[in-house]
Parts: sequence; C-alpha cells; structure tokens
Amino acid sequence: MASLSVIIPAYNAEDTIAQTVRAAAGIPKVSQIIVVDDGSSDYTATEAERAGADVLRLKRNRGKGAALRRGLEEASGGLVLLLDADLGKSAAPTSQLVEPVLNGDVQMTIAHFQPESEDKSGAPRRAGGFGFALGLARWGIRALTGLRMKSPLSGQRCLPRALLERVGIADGFGVEVALTLEVFRRGGRIQEIPLSLTHTATGRTLSGFAHRGRQFIDILRVLLGAAYGLGWPALGRLRSALRTFIWLFAITGLLAASYFSYARVTGPAAISLVLSFVSLPVILAVLVHANFLRRNYLELLIPTSVGVLFFFIWWGTSFWLHMGLPQTVGALLMVTWGILGLLDDRAFSRKTRGFRGHIKALLKGKFTSGAAKLFVGGGISLFAGWLISSGNLPIAILNGLLIALCTNFLNLLDLQPGRALKGFFVLGILAWILNPEMGTLLAPIFAAAIIYAPLDLGARAMMGDLGSNILGAMAGLALALSLGMEGKIILALILAAIHLYAEIGSISTLIEKIPPLRWLDRLGRAEG
Repeated sequence: MASLSVIIPAYNAEDTIAQTVRAAAGIPKVSQIIVVDDGSSDYTATEAERAGADVLRLKRNRGKGAALRRGLEEASGGLVLLLDADLGKSAAPTSQLVEPVLNGDVQMTIAHFQPESEDKSGAPRRAGGFGFALGLARWGIRALTGLRMKSPLSGQRCLPRALLERVGIADGFGVEVALTLEVFRRGGRIQEIPLSLTHTATGRTLSGFAHRGRQFIDILRVLLGAAYGLGWPALGRLRSALRTFIWLFAITGLLAASYFSYARVTGPAAISLVLSFVSLPVILAVLVHANFLRRNYLELLIPTSVGVLFFFIWWGTSFWLHMGLPQTVGALLMVTWGILGLLDDRAFSRKTRGFRGHIKALLKGKFTSGAAKLFVGGGISLFAGWLISSGNLPIAILNGLLIALCTNFLNLLDLQPGRALKGFFVLGILAWILNPEMGTLLAPIFAAAIIYAPLDLGARAMMGDLGSNILGAMAGLALALSLGMEGKIILALILAAIHLYAEIGSISTLIEKIPPLRWLDRLGRAEG
C-alpha cells in the first residue's frame, strides 16, 4: 500500500502552520510531513518543527513553485499531498483527496473549497480580490483542455509522486494551472472534490493587490507558454528562455528576409505573423472543444489538425498577394489538399499504410485515405501543373508530379515532432532563393509555420495531415514555378526514390543512421 508524503510550502505562516501540520498528521497513510519554509521572517519554521514536521529552510523567498520543488526532492511516499500552510485545523478533510488516487480511479484530485473562505473569527467573508486571476485560470484551462474547473487555483492536490516528478512544478503561483494542464496532457483523469476548508484570504490592501498581481502574471506566463509551446515546468527556465529567444529570432529573420529579398513580401509577412499569434490560441481552443484530440507517439493527449492555422492565415492575407495565376492555383491546392488532410485526420483508419497497402485495400473494395490522396489529390496536382505549364504537356505532368510528391513527402516526414516543418522550411527556402517572387506566395505560410513551430517541436500539438498536406502542396507549387526542367526532373527523381524507400524501409530508421540528418531531426525538439 502506497505511503503518503505531505508537502506544505509556507511563508510567514506562524499563526496557522502548526495546526495545519497536526491536522495533516491525522490523515491515514501519512508517512512524512515536509514543511518548506520559503524564507520566512517570522517563526514559521520553529512552529512547524514543534508540530512534528520535517522542515526545510530556504534562505530567501523563492516562491511557491521553488518551495514545492525543494519539498519534492525529499519526498519518499508513493503519493504526494500538496497543502497550503494557512488551512489550519480545516486541513483534516483533505484526507478525502487521497483515496481516489490510491485506488487508481483518477490521477489527480483537487479540493474545491466549500463553503467560502472564513476569517480567523470563523465568519464567512468574501475573497479579497476581483477574481481576475481566478477567471484567467478558469478560462485558460478550459480553452486548452476543455475542463471546467471550479477551483483551478486550489493548492490542495493529491497525485502520484512519479507523475509529479515527470510533469514538473512551475515557478511562482503558476503551479496549480500548470499541474492541471500537464496532467491532462498525459491523459490523466482529474477530479475536484468539494471540501469544507478555510484559509486566509488576502484583503483589499496594497500588499493583497500586489500578491494577486504576481499571481495573475504567473498564471498568464504558464498559459502563454502552453499556448505557444514556449515553456512548461519540465523544460526548465533556461531552456524556456532559449526557446523563446530562438522563436523571436526566427520571426525577426522572416521579416528581414521579406524586406531585403522582395519588398512586397514585408506587408503580408508582418500581418501574417500578427494574425498567427492572435489566432493560434483561438484555434487550439476550438479544436479542443471539437474533440480534435489524439495521442501522439509518446501517448500524450494533444490537439491535432492545428495545421488549419496555415489555411486561415494564407487566406486572411491573400488580398495582399496579387500574384494572379499562381495565387489561384495555390488556393485550389490548399483547399483540395486541406480537405483531404482533414478527412484523413478525422474519418479514415490509419491501419493501412504505404501506397501498396492502400492499393490492396482499394482492390478489396475499401476506399482509404491513401486512395483519396492518390486519385483526388494526384488529379488536382496534375491539373494545377497544367495550369502553370503554358500548355506544355510534359512540363504539366512534371509539375503535377512535383506537387504531389512534395505533398506526400511532408506527409511521410510528419511522424516525429517538427520533422515536416523542417522539410517545408528546406523546400520553401530553396524556392524562395531560386525565385524571390515566391516569397509573396510563401510568406504567409512561413509566418504561420514559425509561430506554430514551438508547439510542434515540443510535441504539444500536431499539425495533422491537414497541415502537412498544405505545406507540401504549397512548397511543391513554389518549386514547380521556380525550377527549370532539369531541376524539376532531378528533384522529382529524388522524391520518388524516397517514396520507394518508404515502401520497403523506415524513413525514421534511415534518418537515425545518418548523423547530419539525425542532428537536424533532433534540433529544437523538446518533448515531455
């Protein structure tokens, strides 16, 4: 039977900590009570020791997250119960949080305060603030997970120690929101349990408003990190900062390239970046609520078909493009291949793989996603190739092959985080260098891909076949418009060889065997 470690972060809580510790000691299965004194200036540590707790002292106030991480280092129980220091005697009912986790019914329980907070005299009182932090937490969690939380900021939580160590603990007052997001992402079931608890609410004083301001900022930081894939507790502060710096550098690089290579691209690139930044969290929320969720190769539950962002951004800035026929053909390819990808993401079985498998299934009377891509996508690609060929049939066929092969090539790559994006960047940059006017066609897609990239590289979301199809088709179109006859033949042969190899071998295995490809494949990835 699993033992229970209780971790209580405390800061200047000498009035309540002893009662909280004694109440926690009465909880069944408790083997350890750890109080982390977060740089208190009063007698918090002394009172906790007198009550029987193991006390860890931090020399300076480092925030709730740091205190909990220090306590977790010393925890030995199979389960961990997190408690706030100001619960006092009312901490006893938190024993009800343990049983559902111990039985395996859920992976994390959260205490929902019932009734409202009470002051030290026992009389009910209103919370000290205006509910901005609470509202932000509720809205953010619902948008990113679909969960409707009553007490998203409750610090009273029970979960397995191994799970807590895997998901990590966020800095400051973002602990609770980050825990909810990360446990959900790992497929964990979360249950709120109404308990009659009391705590010391912060008043409407200068210090109270300062506290809630810090809380709001910490929660916002956690939500932004989750929404854009820039950081999460297990990643760590330094890697999160580096990730953000590289992301901003890529954004700056796109703006610089669009300005110096082709003047007309600057406007679409800048607008696309802004629209992508604003739209991405909204798209995530819509996909979550529409249950566009799937387990990835790490068995993490994440949104899929996020590549719809590329579709909306390109169309949202299309009035800037003014490219005539290439723009029309691009719109045709984007709609057709996008719909095929969406159907593949939602409606078709993924048990059948490879062209041989799809052809065999078709001969048995089963119309699969691969068959749809082969006939519908291939047909549209050939038609698009003819539209940009000036009536030259051999060139039309070669253009169509190039578009179709590029599209399916990125689909083949989209088995690991960031791989399809990197393939698109390589193909797209090549087209842009060969023909600067292709920057006008591709700049909106580049902008959306850069904004989205940290989510994909962090295994926090999947673009889906919808996304990889759009990227591949647009890259193929740009290359068909940029390469000469010889270049098209060479690239088509290379892509055809890759497709043939994929029928008999593994692209992932091949990448792992070639050091430069292995390095590029792992560049920027930070799953977990």
